[in-house]
Amino acid sequence: MVYQKTLLAYLVPLLFFIGGCGTQEKEFNSAGSVIELHANEKFAIVLPETHSAGQSWRYKSKNDLELVQYNGSTWHGEAVGAKFHFKSLSTGTCLLNFSLYEYNKTADSCHLILKISE
Repeated sequence: MVYQKTLLAYLVPLLFFIGGCGTQEKEFNSAGSVIELHANEKFAIVLPETHSAGQSWRYKSKNDLELVQYNGSTWHGEAVGAKFHFKSLSTGTCLLNFSLYEYNKTADSCHLILKISE
């Protein structure tokens, strides 16, 4: 009985912690060139990336700092690719620019329009 209470005492906070770690971000890919969001929403741009072919996407925009907060990128294997994590900050419209590099040469680009409303 004491073992069960001790286990429960550790398990309940752990479950709340794990539940709180999940991101509630919306995901978009390069297929949609216009993204509509509300202010203070988390979102990710997902782009296909093959490391074995020397591919690497890079976020290039710097003129949108008042509208979005860039929170880094993560790679999820060749089946998914790279996820670029953002948070919309305030209302407005901006352009998100990404460049695909293959062995240090620019191979492609992706431009997405972001429209943020209240």
